[in-house]
Amino acid sequence: MVLYDSAGNAVYTLDEAKALETFYTLDSSGTYTLAAECKDFIGEYKIKVYKTD
Repeated sequence: MVLYDSAGNAVYTLDEAKALETFYTLDSSGTYTLAAECKDFIGEYKIKVYKTD
């Protein structure tokens, strides 16, 4: 999975794993897109986004 900013630049590339939990600090003034490419995927994605103070 790759996280892109509003300009289309890859900001972070997430590792491949059976289960993955990761945290990133991003500029809150931007817009981001999370893209996933899968082959023979069976299962589900759960993605949570939090905004902290």
